[in-house]
Amino acid sequence: MTRQKKNSNFKIFRVTKGLTQKDLAMLVGVTDRSIQLYESGKRFPTVDVAKKIADELGKPIEEIFFTSNTN
Repeated sequence: MTRQKKNSNFKIFRVTKGLTQKDLAMLVGVTDRSIQLYESGKRFPTVDVAKKIADELGKPIEEIFFTSNTN
């Protein structure tokens, strides 16, 4: 599996839930800079943080981090 680059589903899911990067960061226990790096594909969260993000966004980890929106 490869990491997605910028414009992955991550940002779309976060915005759809009405969350800012700072909001999501506070909910999952990381910095907003970390969320920025995850969304851009420059970094990948730990498994625990990825699970928390998935729970907050209501989506499977694979859909957030490993698939892109091509529509």
